[in-house]
Amino acid sequence: MPDPPDTRFFGILDIYDGEQAVAHAPVFSFDILNGKPVMFAPVPFTVEATPAGSPIAPLPGNRRALLGDAARPLDRQAIALEQALLAHRTPWPGAPADTPFPPGAPLTMQLFWRAGSAPAPPMMVSLQLLGADNHKWAQWDGALGGDWRPVQSWQPGERVRQDVPLQIDNATPPGIYRLMLVVYDSASGRPETLGGQSALGLGELVVR
Repeated sequence: MPDPPDTRFFGILDIYDGEQAVAHAPVFSFDILNGKPVMFAPVPFTVEATPAGSPIAPLPGNRRALLGDAARPLDRQAIALEQALLAHRTPWPGAPADTPFPPGAPLTMQLFWRAGSAPAPPMMVSLQLLGADNHKWAQWDGALGGDWRPVQSWQPGERVRQDVPLQIDNATPPGIYRLMLVVYDSASGRPETLGGQSALGLGELVVR
C-alpha cells in the first residue's frame, strides 16, 4: 500500500468449509508510524482438529449421502468421486433428510474427489435437476475442482472437496426429479465417463 496512514492493521485468517467461509479471526497486528511498520504482535488463535475427507454417518438432517460406499472413477483420468452429499436448509428443526423441497429452494452438492496419479487436464462439471421429460429445472456448470482448486492443480492422491450450488427454478411443478452429474472436456465439450456413465445419476428429490 503506497503511503499507508499512521494507524493499526490486522492480518486476518479465514477458515473455509469447502468454498464457504465459516470463521475468520485476526492472527497478528502491527502499527504504521511515519510510513513504517512498528509494534508487530501475534494474536493467539486456535482451531479444533477435524478429520479430512467426507463426513461419516450419522449425518445431520440437512445432509444426505448419495453415492453409498462405492467410489465412481473418472475413467480416463484415474480420478475418483468418492462421495456426494446433498446439503440444504431444513424447513424446520429436526426435519428428515428426504423432506420435499419447495420450488426456488437453494441446494449445495458437496463433491468429494480423489486425485489420480498424474496431472489431469482442465475439465468442467455440470450438475442438473431433470424432470421425467428431461427438462432441466436447475443447472450449474463450472470448473472441476472449482475456481480455487481446479483439477489441473491437484497433487497425486490428494482429496479435494468441491461445493456446487444449485437453485431450483421457482416455476418447478410438484413431482420427483433426478439429480445428474456430468464431467466434460472444457475444450471440446465431450463428456467423460464417470463410473462408466456419461451422466451419473446421483438420486432423486421431491419438489412440493
